[in-house]
Amino acid sequence: PLNFQATQNKPYNIVMIVIDTWRFDAMNEKLTPHLYQFATQAWQFKNHFSGGNSTEAGLTSLLYALPHLYWESLKKAKRGALLIDALHEQNYQTKIFFSSFMVPRFDQTAFAAIKNIRTVSAPGNTIPDRDHTITQEWAQFIQKRDKEKPFFTFSLYDSAHGYCAQQNFKKVYKKAPDQCARLFLTKENIHKIHDRYRNAVYFIDEEIGFILEKLKQENLLDNTIVILTGDHGEEFFDTPLENAGHASNYSIYQIKVPMIVHWPKQDPAVFKHTTTHYDVVPTLMKTVLHYQNPFKDYSLHGKILWDPHTKEDYFIAGSYVNTAIIEIEKARHTMLFASGNIEINDMNGQRIPDATLNTALLSRALHDLRWFYQRSR
Repeated sequence: PLNFQATQNKPYNIVMIVIDTWRFDAMNEKLTPHLYQFATQAWQFKNHFSGGNSTEAGLTSLLYALPHLYWESLKKAKRGALLIDALHEQNYQTKIFFSSFMVPRFDQTAFAAIKNIRTVSAPGNTIPDRDHTITQEWAQFIQKRDKEKPFFTFSLYDSAHGYCAQQNFKKVYKKAPDQCARLFLTKENIHKIHDRYRNAVYFIDEEIGFILEKLKQENLLDNTIVILTGDHGEEFFDTPLENAGHASNYSIYQIKVPMIVHWPKQDPAVFKHTTTHYDVVPTLMKTVLHYQNPFKDYSLHGKILWDPHTKEDYFIAGSYVNTAIIEIEKARHTMLFASGNIEINDMNGQRIPDATLNTALLSRALHDLRWFYQRSR
């Protein structure tokens, strides 16, 4: 059971914005001017990791504070995210904005408690059109909301993920090609294709900039937490392996993402200790919603985001076909395949010659991955 400690303070609103396929180095003054300026007045977590290299895995770690290996059980049980349940218990208004089709079906999992969620793509002829639509829908929600109640919104932007699709917006990187095919990326064209991705991120920055300005105009920043991050990264031949895309390995380019947090009435700060998506739910549950449970009751790895002293020596990252035990301090990860094979790689995804398997850590990780199944019996 959740142990809630009542408080007289009015709870903060929460605005969570996720850019699909937002890699850690795609946030700077030129590429994302609005987000960059906002970040200078917020908290920046410079060593932040997703719990996966795909949307399904990344958002499972962000919304549940659980590894992706629980996904199938969560889906079969139609078990919503504890965070969303807690928000409903505390009378939050909730609104979800997906630009693309809701695949995987988060309406049947994390957001199961929220009624009438749109699962088809937002109106619009192109991905950027649909991204613009959810920006306008978010603004309409803010105007029409019940101002006596706190609110939670979740928005997922898709243009950076769909950087090979039609781009009908301003292009900052002029040399980006008009055509793009993911199956035909080469050493010769990868840089220009990367420019298409950068142009898409620049476009999304303008959309989110509108939201941030709206929060300012409505005088909401003094009582609203804003969380800006990515579900996973994207690779553009950044390592000797010459991989492109995501969901293929656990290099930093695929799992390291930006994390910017505006916390009302707090001074700007830059945090350099390791943080993960698993930390977000525990932080909100304890400091905003005032649940007193030990984090281990509902989160495998989570801690308070800004706590540099509580350290995990590993975390689990997931994909569609394998799982990895990530050891950031040792700059390596152990990949576990369904076949039973194991690979030990560095954070560029390259195999480490003569690496020794940490059998104690492997045993512990496998035990931790059964933890919530055991407790539910």
